[in-house]
Amino acid sequence: MKIRPARSAGGRARPWYPDFHALWDRVLHEHASPLRVGFAVGVGVLVGCSPFLGFQVAIAALLAIAFQLNKLAVFLGLQISAPPLLPLVLFVGAQLGELVRHGHLLPMNLDALRAMPTRELVHLLFFDLLAGGTLLGLVLGTTLGTVAARMATRRASPEFRLSRDEMVQLGARLPALPFQLRQYARWKILFDPVYPVVASRLKGVRETLDLGAGLGIMAAVLVHRDPERRVVAVEWDERKVAGARQFLSGLPQIDVVCADARLFPVAPFESILLLDVLHYSEPFAQDAWLGRCASALRPGGLLIVREHDASSRGALAEGFERLAVKLGWNRGHGFHPLRTIDLVHRLESLGLNVETINNGAAMAGLTLLVARKSFAAGSLPCFLVQGDS
Repeated sequence: MKIRPARSAGGRARPWYPDFHALWDRVLHEHASPLRVGFAVGVGVLVGCSPFLGFQVAIAALLAIAFQLNKLAVFLGLQISAPPLLPLVLFVGAQLGELVRHGHLLPMNLDALRAMPTRELVHLLFFDLLAGGTLLGLVLGTTLGTVAARMATRRASPEFRLSRDEMVQLGARLPALPFQLRQYARWKILFDPVYPVVASRLKGVRETLDLGAGLGIMAAVLVHRDPERRVVAVEWDERKVAGARQFLSGLPQIDVVCADARLFPVAPFESILLLDVLHYSEPFAQDAWLGRCASALRPGGLLIVREHDASSRGALAEGFERLAVKLGWNRGHGFHPLRTIDLVHRLESLGLNVETINNGAAMAGLTLLVARKSFAAGSLPCFLVQGDS
């Protein structure tokens, strides 16, 4: 009996052995936005500082799969517990744990440790390492994860990162914000690729409506790239509106409006942004919202949407959103993500041509869609529904 090789859709025989080059390329580039890479490294470091020796690789692998993290970055962070560093990590972790739990350091005298019953010593060291290792892992993981994210940002394609001049200009505006908002804005500017990606898609567009504009970072980037552009930034969170007006001070091209856009009369626009806001409305309201946005677009205009994919396993992004709503950081009427395929079908049913942008999301489970209205389509004024970011 002859064994026939498997054939691809094109009729060519596929090799029986795995395509290691494609496999490696997938591992290298999966979930590879700067924020995801940094978080993955931090998780690896945290697991590497834990006392679960012998199980750390399995724990790291499970976390990488569960949270859709870059596996290579997770295992890179895990090297904090590699043999050259392991004794130092264990020593510092145990001492930190003893200090946190009992208010003093472990004795440096080996005779004192040998005098303790074995069971008592193991119990003491395990819980010291659990407490101290967690603390050490959080500190080192945050530090090394931030470094990794910054390095990934520098290596990213120009389309997915802000220029040095843009970073300097935005950074100069940060001191105007209160501390909490300033730290939030700094992380968004450093690690969220949505700003350069959206700005590159809106090149040449002279008017933009940003619904759920938050602190106005997107508006600042757009005006920096085109000083002749007009941006209307609508936000209903009074705290964020106050912050946006401070952050955008001196930019008359940007009009920051504190209003519920459901009551906000809007003339036709060349571009409308719904970035991380649609899911705060009920599904029926989302459907109506998209229809109104499509009607408001000028012929050839762009509707850009970033949303959670309900069919994705992006537990990390979803968890952050639910926590933000619960803590009151983001205002909204619950959390109602759609499946990306349903969102695309809805946009196409409105006569829009939809493109999915890869790497336009900071975390797994987010999708960035660019929908263009046909030049033959009409444009009608409308009232738009408000979301939040």
